[in-house]
Amino acid sequence: MERELFHSQEIWTFWEAISARLDDFVRLATSIDQEGLHWQPPAEATNSIAVLVVHTLGNVEENLLEVFLHRSVGRNRDAEFIEGDFTAAELQEKWDALRTRLEHALQSAPVDELEIVRTHSRRGTMTGRGVLLSAAMHASQHYGQAELTRDLYGARFSMAGS
Repeated sequence: MERELFHSQEIWTFWEAISARLDDFVRLATSIDQEGLHWQPPAEATNSIAVLVVHTLGNVEENLLEVFLHRSVGRNRDAEFIEGDFTAAELQEKWDALRTRLEHALQSAPVDELEIVRTHSRRGTMTGRGVLLSAAMHASQHYGQAELTRDLYGARFSMAGS
């Protein structure tokens, strides 16, 4: 995406970081077989890579469109944690469609949105800049979990024999 299409260098910089991490996330999902995409580590409160991708896309959509740009998205956060039968190709399509919506919306975002204080339903009061930072951090944290899940999936047979 061209920086010149954005009204704000800073918003573009946040978008570049967020979208690059989501590209990495979906690339990781497409690099593993279907079983691995839906495999869940044998520990309490863990999620499959598919669930992590769906949840992270939902989080980014909510944060960027609803919280930052004041456009309702009707997110159902709890439903993101229900294991579905997504394929990696479907997750890629979901990200491609969301990327297009987010890029178009963020291109027209005025610079003053960075300073406006708003209330996030789970994180409290924060500026627009804080919302963008939170979305970038959240995507990175879940990407790290997905990398670990992929590695544990690859090592599951050696773990079982230990």
